[in-house]
Amino acid sequence: MNRSADKSDPANESNPSKRHSGGQEARGETRRRRLIPCEEAFPKTHKIRVAKLKIGNHAIAYLFAQRIGCLIQGPVEIASRGIAELGLPASHLDFYEETYRCQDISCEYPWPSSQRLGRSWTKRAQDKWKGIVARATRTRENEDPEYARFSIRTNTPNLYPIRSYSINHRLLVDVESSVSNIGYLPSLCEARQLLPGTSTLREQAKTILQGFSEEPLIVHIRAGDILDGHHRLYKPLDWQLIKAASAELNRRPVFIGQLEESALVRELKAAFPTADFLHTQSAGLDFEIMRQSRFLLLSTSTFAWLAGWLSTRAQCILIPQNGLYNPEEAPEINLVDCSDRRFHFLIA
Repeated sequence: MNRSADKSDPANESNPSKRHSGGQEARGETRRRRLIPCEEAFPKTHKIRVAKLKIGNHAIAYLFAQRIGCLIQGPVEIASRGIAELGLPASHLDFYEETYRCQDISCEYPWPSSQRLGRSWTKRAQDKWKGIVARATRTRENEDPEYARFSIRTNTPNLYPIRSYSINHRLLVDVESSVSNIGYLPSLCEARQLLPGTSTLREQAKTILQGFSEEPLIVHIRAGDILDGHHRLYKPLDWQLIKAASAELNRRPVFIGQLEESALVRELKAAFPTADFLHTQSAGLDFEIMRQSRFLLLSTSTFAWLAGWLSTRAQCILIPQNGLYNPEEAPEINLVDCSDRRFHFLIA
């Protein structure tokens, strides 16, 4: 018999329960070490700042920020100035006031074309030279950057370097324009939850729509800054196109949007003398009316598109095949999801 195997610590002999619990405590400690929350495994918190933009663009930029937050590695905090009309509260406003040590990284994807190819190569060379100068400056100052900074100013940002840098660096992502591309946004279900609207505007819109004897064709009019033609992708709706849409759906048109006095509005009132022009003077209420309507004709506007896309009641959403809705005119923009059967092109 091997008596050495029976030898034990006198302390354990005097307390059998302690003798048996030692292995359990060791196993429990090992088990606790294995269950590490992911946010503790990646302690670097990334920051995303959504620039101050108009309602439609700000909302789309915020949705993109949420999408990019799911892509990068580690916890994310999103700063937004908020859109009260869409139920989006302001958050992390102090991020806009802070000054960060950053290394700027490019995430733009150059679309090759005969007009822009030379400029894209020049920009690449300039960005490379800026990087060399920035590294030399940091070497002289003997101070490493606190964040790798990405500035989003395109509808087709390259997400691969953003994801790659997030693994070993803190990120500061500035979303400086709307990313008008359905492939870069959250799912429709998630977007509706992120932009729920307000109960007050919902009730007002519901009351207005119930005032019509039958479901009208809600026509959103964008005027203002696009009437002089300097926006290549934003074009006013033609009254003949509106008449065709009204006849196609057999619905009387009801106009909402930017209905201030202008040549376009005078032309529409002359072409539709019996139509209703709902000048609510509230962008939030216009948005909610579109969101609750079954039949829509959208202007070339990200504001109008977002309201139609988020709608839970829309049965038919008409869009003109021009401007930002036309991929031949704007290949970098993608707001036409062919799998969404609610959307239809209205061809003149």
